[in-house]
Amino acid sequence: MSISTYTFLIVGLGNPGKEFRGTRHNIGKDFIKWLAKRWGIKFKRKGKLYRWGKTRKGEKEVILVFPSIFMNESGKAVIEAIHDFSIPLEHLLVIHDDVDLPPGKIKWIKKGGSGGHKGVQSIQEFLQTQLFPRLRIGIGKVPKEETPRYVLEKFGDEERKKMLKLFPLLEEGILMWIKEGIDKTMSIYNSRRVKND
Repeated sequence: MSISTYTFLIVGLGNPGKEFRGTRHNIGKDFIKWLAKRWGIKFKRKGKLYRWGKTRKGEKEVILVFPSIFMNESGKAVIEAIHDFSIPLEHLLVIHDDVDLPPGKIKWIKKGGSGGHKGVQSIQEFLQTQLFPRLRIGIGKVPKEETPRYVLEKFGDEERKKMLKLFPLLEEGILMWIKEGIDKTMSIYNSRRVKND
């Protein structure tokens, strides 16, 4: 199979349940749902582990996924999806919140530790590697002891507006990643952010 016909898998992390909608920790999942609506994708259920939908961008097939299980079990869903769709790790993109980046700042990386993020940690444990692309979305930092409470709080109105402004920029980067790869995407989009009005 030539690289032009490869399938790309994009996973947005978050917790299931209405009580977690709109929380900082669910920004990856919220973005995937936004992107699916933009691209006209309907989600299907894959057992109890994840929901998925697919489309084509040029010659590339793109599958959007969000786990149906809790954040700290994300690896179960991701490894299942990788096997189900025969995805090479360089064509997996995991999108998640990051407390070490300011709100509106994003960072594309092609490998690296979990930074304490339980969802990423679970994925790395199941895949037994850190070598897969990630898109980190800054949600702002608080003292360490406040982090568990902070990430499970809903965004304030101004924070939510900033995140919604950020989504089209994430979409641009994803389209470049699919077409040009992670190195070029990092070189262009790691310097981009949504500024305060």
